[in-house]
Amino acid sequence: MGLAGLTATGVCSMVGAGINVIPFMIQRNVPGIGPFVLEAFAFAPLPELLCCLTITLAVEITQIFFEPVSVI
Repeated sequence: MGLAGLTATGVCSMVGAGINVIPFMIQRNVPGIGPFVLEAFAFAPLPELLCCLTITLAVEITQIFFEPVSVI
């Protein structure tokens, strides 16, 4: 594994730790928010999936209407 792979592993592990640890720290420290943290994790994939669908459709529409031009 090179330097880039090692760096990517470190960055991704820290991002993953932040995603999993910070909401549960908030759950313990903010009164009244406890039951909503798990619901937030349950509903979080919905906007992400809609975003992925939007990007996919934008790429498909771009490929349909704008033909690639050969520079040669």
